[in-house]
Amino acid sequence: ENNDNSLRPKKIFEPGQPPLELSNLLLNLMIQNNPNCKKPTDINKWADEVEKMIRIDNRTPSQIQQVIIWCQSDSFWKGNILSTSKLREKFDQLSMRMNEKKNTPSSNKSKPSQLDLLKELYEEEFGNGKDRNL
Repeated sequence: ENNDNSLRPKKIFEPGQPPLELSNLLLNLMIQNNPNCKKPTDINKWADEVEKMIRIDNRTPSQIQQVIIWCQSDSFWKGNILSTSKLREKFDQLSMRMNEKKNTPSSNKSKPSQLDLLKELYEEEFGNGKDRNL
């Protein structure tokens, strides 16, 4: 078995296939964050990396999608994850950070602010603080 990429026939991904859709998702979010960002010369190379994440790393398209959306809305990570190869390399770290910061699994409707999250935690911890001077 030869792992030299140059000998492998080039994969072309079709629209609708998760690797290509997820690559486009990352690209579109990057462009939203920075319209002048460096775009891949070949989106299929990006999709190939996502395909490896699914096939070799056993990530589900849904997990990958969540991490892409999260990392591109995180002030630190959106400047660091600018390709699918970097996404693949940092996936475990991103997953852990995302789960640390996520307080409720179903909170992807509108993202609460940091302050709202702190208030919520405070109220859970000390009851509703309305009768207290904060």
